[in-house]
Amino acid sequence: MPAWRPEAAETPVWLAASLPDDLSHPVLLNLGPQLPFEFGRFERILEIVGRDPESLATARERFRAYREHGCEIEHHDMSQTP
Repeated sequence: MPAWRPEAAETPVWLAASLPDDLSHPVLLNLGPQLPFEFGRFERILEIVGRDPESLATARERFRAYREHGCEIEHHDMSQTP
């Protein structure tokens, strides 16, 4: 069962493996290793990346893909934050 309700206006946060076509929220938090499908329909995409080599490698691939699609990217290195 998905962790969302069909009433999008009443559901500010959706937890789902895929998103319905009519979803119109401005921000996507990508927690997966793949480039999000149809990421261009979101104003902002947030990603949290692990420090292990595999997570870093896949994050770099997504970073390059976002940049190739014209996305403005801001990187915040939180590894030094206590």
